[in-house]
Amino acid sequence: MFAVARNSQGFWVWLFGICSGVIQGCTLSGLLFPVASDPWLNEMKAKIVDTGVGRVFACADDVGMVLFSIRSLIIAQEVFKHAETLALLKLKPVKCMLVPLSKMLPATFDLAAPGPLVCISSSAEFADVRAWCKLWLQQFLPSWATFSVDSSAVYLTARLGPTLEGKQLDEPIAKWVSRSRLVAEAGAAPLASASLYNSRALSVTCYLAQFVLPARWFVLELLEQRMLTRIFKFPYIFLHVAVS
Repeated sequence: MFAVARNSQGFWVWLFGICSGVIQGCTLSGLLFPVASDPWLNEMKAKIVDTGVGRVFACADDVGMVLFSIRSLIIAQEVFKHAETLALLKLKPVKCMLVPLSKMLPATFDLAAPGPLVCISSSAEFADVRAWCKLWLQQFLPSWATFSVDSSAVYLTARLGPTLEGKQLDEPIAKWVSRSRLVAEAGAAPLASASLYNSRALSVTCYLAQFVLPARWFVLELLEQRMLTRIFKFPYIFLHVAVS
């Protein structure tokens, strides 16, 4: 791996080399990756964001794009080719996923010239869209043909997609319930159980809860009461009265 930068004359200049990669835990890892990725992130901004083709979001080594047309993937591929050439930052197909947000009207189902789009409103509509996207990738971007095409994807622990219908919190809630049961089975003292519950169980829902509202608050409240009665070994009616 190595880092380069563009100087004031517009030429690429070698900065430094990293012979064995960035080792996890290295104190310089927080600096080396931003330095190596900065040139192609700026190129993404220039070719995708500034031109109105779409939006690009980056957090550490996670990069997400929202493109207004599937044809814009050709532009994105050019940028990633530069990233691979200049900094050895190469995409892993198994970690790449495309999430179509809209479908074409039947009369404009054309690979070469996609026509007017309408939003995907159900999972049943997604099967045809997935098949069309795979065909398009095979014809126009064969190197990306192995990318997954799904109705949703996880980005920064949040599951995003047009057909989720308020199910973004299903996975964190399942993990919260599972960890709460493990805390209860541990049978620790009340103070230790409270600390474990707050740090290991409840914490998995806090991040997403900042921007995704649960569909059924009442059900979650009852579920937490039952979890707490298991952990602290007291009758459910005591906690119910206290909360009321």
